[in-house]
Amino acid sequence: METTLAEKILLIAKRKGFTNKDLAERLNVTRQGFYLKVKNNYFKEDDVKKLCDLLEMGYEIRFFEKD
Repeated sequence: METTLAEKILLIAKRKGFTNKDLAERLNVTRQGFYLKVKNNYFKEDDVKKLCDLLEMGYEIRFFEKD
């Protein structure tokens, strides 16, 4: 099974010493709001940009044609 975006964010944040509260504050949402984003694996592109900035990570979105 593939790792979800939410799982990846939480894993990187933990490794870098950030809490869910830190991540929620960066997104300007409550801890409960952040929990729902994680639970539903629902992050807008702007959310990802903000979290990557906090975590000092890059990201890319790729589109490709299926064979």
